[in-house]
Amino acid sequence: MGCTLAEAARAAGISKASVVRAIKSGRLSAPRREDGTYSIEPSELLRVYPATGVAAGPMRRSETGIGAGPPLVQVMAKRDQYGVLAEEREETIRDLRRRLDDSEAERPGTGRLTAPLTHRQTGSVPSVQKSETVSDSRRPWWRRVFRCPR
Repeated sequence: MGCTLAEAARAAGISKASVVRAIKSGRLSAPRREDGTYSIEPSELLRVYPATGVAAGPMRRSETGIGAGPPLVQVMAKRDQYGVLAEEREETIRDLRRRLDDSEAERPGTGRLTAPLTHRQTGSVPSVQKSETVSDSRRPWWRRVFRCPR
């Protein structure tokens, strides 16, 4: 006569749900009794869950509480360190922006070169006119084949 699901779980040191999953997946063979419960043979249980030599006691739920993480003092010290790093990073960014602005002001003629890129043009942009004497080799193939009227 085999053991019940709860006894098998206790003996293997796992949860009942793990034993049921092993049975349903086919790793552990366990026939059902007339009342619907499983009958698990100890040899079959040892085949799937070998004994470690440690006596299995009742399973305990893992507990997380106040003492589970680092102390509050350590967390606050880390927070302060990250705050100092963030301030240093912001200062470095401000310094680099200031230096970039200063270097642009020192270079003569950069406004003329970068104006098209930054939309600071003072005059009108000359329009680009299409040349009427485009050779056939530069025309798209469909214009060469179909000769659309202009």
